[in-house]
Amino acid sequence: MKRAGFLYEKLLDRELIRDAIIKASRKKRRRRSVRRILNNIDHYVDELYTMIANESFTPSPYRRFQIKDGATQKVREICCPKFYPDQIVHWMMILVLEPVFMRGMCETNCGSVPGRGAHYGKKHIEKWYKLDRKNTKYCAKLDIRKFYPSSKAPAVMQELRHVIKCKRMLRLCETVLNSSDGLPIGNYTSQWFANFLLQRLDHFIKEVLHIRYFVRYMDDMCLWASSKKLLHRAVKAIEKFLAGLGLVLKANWQIFPTAARAVDFLGFRFFREKTTLRKNLALRLRRRVKKTYKHTQKTGRVRARDAAAVMSYCGWLKHAHCHGFFVKYVKPYVNFKKLKEAIRHEARIRARTAYCVGNAAQPRTV
Repeated sequence: MKRAGFLYEKLLDRELIRDAIIKASRKKRRRRSVRRILNNIDHYVDELYTMIANESFTPSPYRRFQIKDGATQKVREICCPKFYPDQIVHWMMILVLEPVFMRGMCETNCGSVPGRGAHYGKKHIEKWYKLDRKNTKYCAKLDIRKFYPSSKAPAVMQELRHVIKCKRMLRLCETVLNSSDGLPIGNYTSQWFANFLLQRLDHFIKEVLHIRYFVRYMDDMCLWASSKKLLHRAVKAIEKFLAGLGLVLKANWQIFPTAARAVDFLGFRFFREKTTLRKNLALRLRRRVKKTYKHTQKTGRVRARDAAAVMSYCGWLKHAHCHGFFVKYVKPYVNFKKLKEAIRHEARIRARTAYCVGNAAQPRTV
């Protein structure tokens, strides 16, 4: 593949810097520190332009905290970078690097990629189950152990040098990567670097191991084949490939027949003839519906965040065979008209804020 050059020069574009500030400020415009930047955006565009031109960007110390993520309550350490200049510089980098990363990306890589997601991967799996029962007879389910902390800067830089020849852009990437041990969960760049680090693995699985049906969602992978033997060979080859990147598969990888057991992946359970919601996702939906119902009964109004959450969960139900679940656990307790009104009200407030920000961000003419 031909390496991309003259990437750093693309960062020296005031319109790109302005666009990065606006995009980085989404859902943060009520913060005082963000409003300060937006209210004087021309000044900060000039500051960032000078910083990038002089290669003087230095990452700020992270604000670190822990969260319990999802229904499993898995503890994750979050590294929160400062809005200015760090988050804006991260956005500038990805606006320039995204076409480079997308150029060699596998079609069935569907995690943290614009236009792709759980439903994108689900459509592929359902299509394969329907059209090729023989070659989806067995499934291998794999997961990489502590993927983000284990993805070290030298391994990522080695992969970046295969596709980028712009030395100044490589130095900027290395500066961001060296700001933490591993890929910090919280940087906008981390999800892109993580996906890119495994890009060669995707092609290795498809083109060298000849696994026709394969989906990766960040560090979770599912492979389908007509025999267990073929999948066992593939798992051994993948373990060896990952060792070269300093990564290790979790020891709980499994290979099983898809006719006897559902594949629990992407928030769904894939049976041969139907697709249902994952159990912990269904449980979270029931809890959110119950919480929203109680609050509405008590106060007579619906909070926008509850309304958005319930509508989002119901969107998952539309993509699964869960009509009985909807009728029993959702429909009796949810007034969809009130939910939509609450979301519209919040959207109007956000639109007014965005309008004010957009006007403030317009370049001044003399």
